[in-house]
Formats: sequence, C-alpha cells, structure tokens
Amino acid sequence: TMLQILFPVPSPRGILLNGVAAWIFLHVPSKKSFVVYLKNIVVADLLMSLTLPFKILNDSEIGPWQINVLVCRFSAVIFYLNMYVGITFFGLIGFDRYYKIVKPLLTSFVHTVNYSKITSVVVWALLMFLSFPNIILTNQSPTEKNSKKLQAIFSSKNLYYAKEFTLLLSAANVCLDPIIYLFLCKPFREKLYQKLHLKLTTLGEIENSKSRRSNIT
Repeated sequence: TMLQILFPVPSPRGILLNGVAAWIFLHVPSKKSFVVYLKNIVVADLLMSLTLPFKILNDSEIGPWQINVLVCRFSAVIFYLNMYVGITFFGLIGFDRYYKIVKPLLTSFVHTVNYSKITSVVVWALLMFLSFPNIILTNQSPTEKNSKKLQAIFSSKNLYYAKEFTLLLSAANVCLDPIIYLFLCKPFREKLYQKLHLKLTTLGEIENSKSRRSNIT
C-alpha cells in the first residue's frame, strides 16, 4: 500500500537527525530546565526512530513470523512509550515557557535544573510502568498460527489505513524535532555551528554591520 511505501521515509532520516542531535546535546551543559527537557525528547525520538525498521519489516512481510511477535510485544510498545514521553516533555516545555514569559520575575523551584531532572525521572518511570505490562503479560506462547491475530482485528481496511496514517504522522515527528531544536535552543545552535566550524551571526552583529556600512556611506 501507499502507507507501506511512505512509512520507511522517517526511519533513516530520523535515526540520522536524532543521532546528530544527541551528539550535539552531549556537549551542551544542562544549565536550564528547558535544555533538560529537550535532551529527554532527543532520547525519546532516537529510541522511537530505532523501532521503525522493525515495523517496516513486519508490514512488508519480508521477514519471518517472529518479527510480528517482536513488534507486538516489544518494538510497538517502545514506539508508543517514547511517543508519549515526547508529548509529555513538550507539554513541560510549554509550561516552563509560559511562566518564563508571563511571570519573568517569578523565582520558583519549578524552574530549577534539579526539579526538571527529578521530573524527567518520574515521567520515564511512570510511563514505563504503564507500558511494560504489554510486554510481560500474555496468556500463551507465540506461534506462527497466533502471531497474525492482532492484524486480523484490522480486517476492516479503512480503519487500518486511518490507524496507519495517524501513526505515520506521529513517526514523522522524529524528523521535525531536530529542526525545532535548531530554532528554539540557542546553546544547541551555537554548539552545532561550532562543531561544523561555522560562524554564528547574531542579530546584534547584523545590526552593527549595518550601522558601520551606513557610517561609511
């Protein structure tokens, strides 16, 4: 189907972009809660993108039947876990940015780095606790006969295509997030330019350059 053709697109790009983003963030100090939350999103997106090759193999039906078991029990669970982790941390970033803009003079422990680190651990632990029962709970051992049981639920094609399309949009998110880091996080942008040996032109430098040119003329 067209969805099976389109789904492989986010996989290599997502792994490459988020791999580079993770490498850059390793060199960015966690001095702000905003950066801490972004680092967690990078980890979630990278793990999420690593599950996509297994889904591609399963949907294309070019692998053994054990691939379907691997996807249903592990890969899909990790995919959804990290998708919800990313959504949660984007919500925390929105909360953090809201108070920084609306109440810039407010000093609260909520904005400290230690609080954001504790919150990150709680988010991962809670969502993992909610997700892992899907991995460990089963009433029978997988066999070739019962490994396509989940796919039989979607024998209505329209519902299956709707589910796959929304899943494709969620997977495309792993390619878009690194672009968001570039525009929203100045330390990330500066470190990226430094690693690429490019000069970061700030707004102040542009204004100074314009003023110098106007004085010369």
